[in-house]
Amino acid sequence: MGISINQKVNYFLIDLQSVSLDQFDVVVLARELFFTQDPHLVEEIKYGGLLFSLSKKSVGRIFTYKEHISIGFTNGSELTDTDKY
Repeated sequence: MGISINQKVNYFLIDLQSVSLDQFDVVVLARELFFTQDPHLVEEIKYGGLLFSLSKKSVGRIFTYKEHISIGFTNGSELTDTDKY
């Protein structure tokens, strides 16, 4: 999962890569995990970070800060449960 269909997401990732290669690598891996769970996710830039949604309902987010990255799930139960738990 490299390039996004959302150009703002692409600009966000390019900027992040120029600021912190370590954070960029983690964000790219986290995005892949989100999309591995559900390829129908829609991603956008909101509140300064990446937001993921399904059917216009927010399910997760990735935010970068100077010293850390925050990965959260607002409605994670909406993601596809491939393991059927």
